[in-house]
Amino acid sequence: MEYKKKSNKREELPEELYDACVEVYIHIKDKEVDEKVIKLIKSYSDKDYLIAHYWLGIALIEGIGVGINQDLGADYILESAQGGLKEGMAKLGILYERGIGVDIDYRRAEYWYKKAAEAGDGTSMNNLGWLYEQGLVDAPDNDEAFKWYKLGAEENIPSAMNNLGFMYEYGLGCEKNDEEAIKWYKKAADSGNSGAMNSLGRIYSKGIMVEKNEEEAFKYYKMGSEKGNPKAINTYAEYLRDGKFCDKDLKESFELFQKASDMEVPEATYNLGIAYEKGLGTEKDISKAIECYERAGNANIYDAFLALARIFNSNISIKNKSLSDYYTKLHSYYTGDGLSIEENANRLSIIQLSYITLEDTLREIKEIDSKEKLIDYMSKRVNLIDSSDPLNTQLLFSHYEAIRKINSMTLEEIIRLKKKIEKNN
Repeated sequence: MEYKKKSNKREELPEELYDACVEVYIHIKDKEVDEKVIKLIKSYSDKDYLIAHYWLGIALIEGIGVGINQDLGADYILESAQGGLKEGMAKLGILYERGIGVDIDYRRAEYWYKKAAEAGDGTSMNNLGWLYEQGLVDAPDNDEAFKWYKLGAEENIPSAMNNLGFMYEYGLGCEKNDEEAIKWYKKAADSGNSGAMNSLGRIYSKGIMVEKNEEEAFKYYKMGSEKGNPKAINTYAEYLRDGKFCDKDLKESFELFQKASDMEVPEATYNLGIAYEKGLGTEKDISKAIECYERAGNANIYDAFLALARIFNSNISIKNKSLSDYYTKLHSYYTGDGLSIEENANRLSIIQLSYITLEDTLREIKEIDSKEKLIDYMSKRVNLIDSSDPLNTQLLFSHYEAIRKINSMTLEEIIRLKKKIEKNN
């Protein structure tokens, strides 16, 4: 009986429990499950069926047929993991990595990913590789990352295949190997990984590791866009705007630029500015163009500064010579136009030294009891910065980026991040 409780095999579970778990699985996105289904799973959880612990935990975390209770959901996932259920161990690693129902704890994430990987879970192998590559447990370890990505790729996990291709392309944890990189990117793309599709588009577009082939690049960018990859969406939209290897479609290109911009692709925000400035697929709107160019410039798309300089220098209704000169200088400043290598390196060091992150701010503040106070603190700092000095531009941008991050997070997430920073220090 104990073995059956640990099993996820159809023939080793009560039929009604199996059907109930499948019902939760197929409704993960729409969350439309009758509460009777959840009650039935709960009844088997009370009998210590591990698979019931797991799916009850998923239902509580996602709010499927029941109100969301991530803390309680994490407890049920823990029960299934401690009982030896592979799916439970893999999910518990994710919960600890992302701080869902538990505090973020990369050590515990590593522990449970390893347990799941040892039980044959390929996704956990890939997730381990990510922890090691990003240095989330200790210092970045490309050798360990490569090892786990390779194991995950051999288990046919698309994201692991894509990550393995990346490691081979740049020689991280292995000898650089163009043939292996292309092979694994293609395997990942054939398995539906949109990141690999975008990478192959980049590779064929620029002739990296292969002979340049724009038509092949277009094919992969289009595939990646259709799969929802943010960067591929932006690049495919550029093809549509320019009518390159496809019929020109300004309306669709504009809509795709909007979509990618909403997904925080700064190049798409810049392209959106072009569309508003020139009326490509939308009505001309200089104020919206300026807004997009400023956002793109804040995200280090420095050609946006030239676009702003052009607008403030030539548009009759808003002509402003001083702003035109300011943005021209900013572009020159960040791109190093007319500077020697030594001068450009010196300016780059100034930019890096003047950058501040949200994490830096959280180190400075002893206690956080509201987002509003934290935003007010950052805003007061912004007011102390001399915005007329180009040397302060990156500092201003970094403050605004920190404020944007604060606005996108819950207070609980901010407090968790602060605890993580204090622990790492």
